[in-house]
Amino acid sequence: MKIAFIGTHGTGKTTLSHSLTADLKKMGVNAAMVNEISSKCPLPINENSSFKTQLWIMSAQICEELEASDKYPHIICDRSILDGYTYAVVIGCANEFLEKIAESWIKTYDYLFKVPVTKPIEADGIRSTDKKFQTDVDEMMEKVLQEKKIKFFRLPKESQIDFIKKTIGFA
Repeated sequence: MKIAFIGTHGTGKTTLSHSLTADLKKMGVNAAMVNEISSKCPLPINENSSFKTQLWIMSAQICEELEASDKYPHIICDRSILDGYTYAVVIGCANEFLEKIAESWIKTYDYLFKVPVTKPIEADGIRSTDKKFQTDVDEMMEKVLQEKKIKFFRLPKESQIDFIKKTIGFA
């Protein structure tokens, strides 16, 4: 089973990924987490991103997921391939190539959980603190999900881990 948290930056995807992976392991489930990729990118990210940046991020995401899937039956992904594509759309560098990669790879996830914006962005030196950019990405993610008819679960603002475990059958 492969699960991914999707959505704009600063919503708590990393915290949820760590929590869910830890909870599953405590239950005896052989699970691993695929960390968020963009912080490792050697190219400019966020608003200064480019086609090369998003291609690097999307390619690295696929590689990390492939490595994890070879070792673990259950993978929790802090972001998905769709996130990289959505950022490419927002910054204006998306093209048919990136779209085809995203459309093809998105089918490999068993569950997508969209994390809502519930708090102000915390400056961490990596993610953008521009509220408009965060909102633009969130709105574009909604549009892409709708246009591509991608099945996902919208997380509630409260009791998110309980909602996820119930949805995936580990409650």
